[in-house]
Parts: sequence; C-alpha cells; structure tokens
Amino acid sequence: MKNEDTEVASILKDFVYPLSAPLQELVLKLHQHYLDSGMKCNVELGMFCVHFIYSYKGKAIWRFSTSLHNGYRIIFKTKNTSKYADVIEKFPEFLQEKISKGYGCDRKKGSGHGNCQKGCEGFRFSLNESLLDISQELEIWLDSELASMQKNKNGQKTPHGTKV
Repeated sequence: MKNEDTEVASILKDFVYPLSAPLQELVLKLHQHYLDSGMKCNVELGMFCVHFIYSYKGKAIWRFSTSLHNGYRIIFKTKNTSKYADVIEKFPEFLQEKISKGYGCDRKKGSGHGNCQKGCEGFRFSLNESLLDISQELEIWLDSELASMQKNKNGQKTPHGTKV
C-alpha cells in the first residue's frame, strides 16, 4: 500500500469510530469495493467537516460526509440513471421515487450552508441504521453508475466487479 492509501484508511477508521458496528462494516466494505473497482478516494478535511470523495476518471460519483450541521451522510452524484432504469425498477418504491425526482440545490429550503459551493449536492442519505435496509440497493446503484462510465474499446460496458 502506498503511504497515501494508508493515510486515507487511517482517517476513514477515525471517521467510522462513532458509528455502530454494522455501519462501520458497511462504510469500510463500500470503501474497499470501490477502490478495487478502479475508483479513487480523495479526503477533504475542513474545520467542521470531513468528506471522502469517490471519483472515476476525475468525476466525483459519491461520497461519505460528516459535518456539525448535517451529521453523517452518504451522497450520490449519479448522472446516468437513465442508462440503467431497468435496474432501478427493482428497487423499493420510495427509492425509485427519490431517484425519479432527481437532485438539485437546496436553495428552495434556504439552507445557505454551502450546499451549492461545488454545484448541486446530490442524492443525500443519513448514515444511520435505516441505511442498512437498503445498503444492497445502494451498492447496486453505484455499481450500475460506475459500469455506465466504464467503456471498453468496443463501447461495451465492462462489468469490473459490478452486479448489473
């Protein structure tokens, strides 16, 4: 392991420490799965926040985040959901509805806490016990998004660890 990877792993272990054992396991599993799938993890440490940003070919797709204002969250910035609508159809109805509404800025809510500093934030989920019930669907969603971005020479999607 490179020194940089060791540092990210160390910071991530500190990040998950306050979470329950099942949530810690989920976070660490997702982290390793997406590193193994070819994504990069970039850590942004702020004064009152921490972000673990997962990107593929320089495009941020999702992140773990914590802040004093928003707590622990997982955020998806998926843009290719129309390419795997058949996969989304198998998700629980409330998740399908959330995806169909899309995401955008929180300007209407008037949060004013920097949510739009780097563009629209994405699909937000609190990183709590309720997330465990849909963790498999979230992983399938991320796998599908990643697969839609991975192209081989013939323009075919490459599975590269996906469950699509």
